[in-house]
Amino acid sequence: MDDFSPNDPLWKLLGHAAPTKPAPFFARSVLRRVHDPSPPSPFAALFLRSAWIGAAAAVVAGFFLTLNSATPASRASPDLVQAFDIAADFDSLLALDDVLSPEGNL
Repeated sequence: MDDFSPNDPLWKLLGHAAPTKPAPFFARSVLRRVHDPSPPSPFAALFLRSAWIGAAAAVVAGFFLTLNSATPASRASPDLVQAFDIAADFDSLLALDDVLSPEGNL
């Protein structure tokens, strides 16, 4: 159907509507409203302020959750702890090897 068909029921309905005239200085009033917007309502200002506080709280909570989930050195895997214990005993094993080996006593 064509958008501007004269047989459209909408045109018939609009034909029964009372005609309206714009108020004097309508364009000037609209432009004044566009150029001088009213300050935001207290509710909107409160909502925006609380939204920033909520976002900052979420960032801080995420930061602390990330720190908490990181594996600290005290929670290292048992294999890694065992490897460091063996490496620490190498000094005593090497010293003992020097004492017991026949080439070390020459």
